[in-house]
Amino acid sequence: MGSVPCSWNVPIERANHELDVAATIRLLKANHFTCYVQPIEEHSPMAYQDFLNLLPAAQAGGIEIWAVLIPHTEGFSLPYREDFVRWMQELARLSLKYPALRGVNIDDIDAGGNDRTFTRSYVCEVNRAKLRINPKLLFIPTIYDLDRDAADRYAGCVDGLWLWWVNLEQNNGLRAFVRDGRSVVHGRFPVYAGVYAHSTSWHKQGGPKPEILKTAL
Repeated sequence: MGSVPCSWNVPIERANHELDVAATIRLLKANHFTCYVQPIEEHSPMAYQDFLNLLPAAQAGGIEIWAVLIPHTEGFSLPYREDFVRWMQELARLSLKYPALRGVNIDDIDAGGNDRTFTRSYVCEVNRAKLRINPKLLFIPTIYDLDRDAADRYAGCVDGLWLWWVNLEQNNGLRAFVRDGRSVVHGRFPVYAGVYAHSTSWHKQGGPKPEILKTAL
């Protein structure tokens, strides 16, 4: 979410299931990534403590980090669960110590009924929480459908939207999907494209074929 690709990959675990921070940094550097997405979930290797262990290594290695917070439809981010205002306050304070923490994402704000939680009022409240502490920290939640109503709902309360293409079988319509999303936004905030390279909870049969991924990118 910026001028370079950002990698969200399967975490590398130690024998005790903690995140292998050193191996993660080595993998990113070997593949020329300078941006990494790390979900904060309930257990290692994606527990909050794993995230805290990652930040100083990323800072030293020149890797920007995006924190992903999980709504109840996908599990929970502990310890603050769905108190996303508290999460944003804590992460904003952390970003003052570690500027490598570039931004915060909340996953799936328009999926599984989450739109009832993430009203315009609540999204704006979450955004204000980080503005009071570190306005440079970016807030870019995940959505899967961007029409004019959605653009109007989030404008002024986000620093962008992460718009995911969910067809792992083909790319027909992808160009129009991204262009239409940008069109309804009317320049009010950036739109960043997300492309799957791996199997997902709803596509367990595997990731896209290499040629599909290549052309999608």
